[in-house]
Formats: sequence, C-alpha cells, structure tokens
Amino acid sequence: MGRVLGVRRLSHDTDASTSIERLGESIYHWARSHEHTVVAMTQDTDMSGSIAPQDRDDLGPWTPGGPVWCAQARQPSATGQG
Repeated sequence: MGRVLGVRRLSHDTDASTSIERLGESIYHWARSHEHTVVAMTQDTDMSGSIAPQDRDDLGPWTPGGPVWCAQARQPSATGQG
C-alpha cells in the first residue's frame, strides 16, 4: 500500500540500550503488518530526540525543509521503562 522510510535513533548507544537492529526489526514488522514497504532505513545513534529531524546526520537528507510525520515504535529499555 504505502512506502515507508524507517527511522532508527538511539539517544545513547551502549551495550544496555535497545539495539539499532531491534529497532529496524520493529519497523519492518510494523510495515508488513500494515501492508507497507520499507524503501530505506536511516540510523542515527547517540542522537538526542530534541534534535530536529532535518538536523540529524542520517535522517536530515531525507527531510529537506518539508514536513515530517513519524509513527514512533518504542522498545522497552534495559530498565523496563518504555
């Protein structure tokens, strides 16, 4: 049905954090369950959520001044907090 840009971001890339790979798996799972196709996947690690999408290293080139809509898949953290 639709085409999806997968956006993976970790604010702290540590051994205790959710892996970037698991975030990608969640995005692919969501896309398949909604009959969408993931056309590309971005990856920004050690990147605060307060950084605007257009200012992120990997996502920025995909958002040249246009509006961005994101459905955020949350993974439980190592402490059990979402």
